[in-house]
Amino acid sequence: SPAITLDGNMYSWGLNSEFQLGIPDRYHKLRPVMIMQDKTFVSATAAEYHAAAVDTEGKVWIWGANTLSGVIHHDYNTWSLCWDSEKKNFSLPCDPRNSYPSTLCSEIDCCIPSPTKSCTRVPTVGGQLGLGPSVYYKATPTVVTGMNGTAISVSCGQFHCLVLMSDGKMYAWGDNTYGQLGNGKYGTNVREYTPVPVANSISNGEILSSVKIIAISAGASHSMALS
Repeated sequence: SPAITLDGNMYSWGLNSEFQLGIPDRYHKLRPVMIMQDKTFVSATAAEYHAAAVDTEGKVWIWGANTLSGVIHHDYNTWSLCWDSEKKNFSLPCDPRNSYPSTLCSEIDCCIPSPTKSCTRVPTVGGQLGLGPSVYYKATPTVVTGMNGTAISVSCGQFHCLVLMSDGKMYAWGDNTYGQLGNGKYGTNVREYTPVPVANSISNGEILSSVKIIAISAGASHSMALS
């Protein structure tokens, strides 16, 4: 869970298996821990595997898993290293003796050797971080780019995010299976991996083209806005 104090400091606590606390150690936190101490914030949101916040400069920060399964246990570049909880990085070599039957693939919490790496089931990138299709996770908060203006609020659903700008316009990114991005598209093949405007184009005469939004909320697979 994230929380912002009256003076703008942000704290997070709880499960951190996928770096969803913005703390790069994957240890769960039983009490609030202050993060990004050099920044102050106006909005924060937590989803299942990721979280996001807006700072007082109008920038959107995001962290956690970028996959639909939340799986980040592997080094996707080498397929040869496992997570070292002491060093807090992917540095432990895989055991070459390991060979897992397909029925156990989803239960493996470590990468496996090259001959059987197909068993790892490379997860599908959902795009909920808004950082592109090749990013599987971010262990620490990272700025989301590609939006015009100043952000004032962010809300994230299970696999998508919605951002409100100071001019009342909105941006969204991530999974769009049910049209939750509000850009006139839907389906598993139309995910948006970077921010796109919510359908409010004046030139196209869309329903929100003359409306200023003042509040937003993202559900698991839907979004809402208040004018």
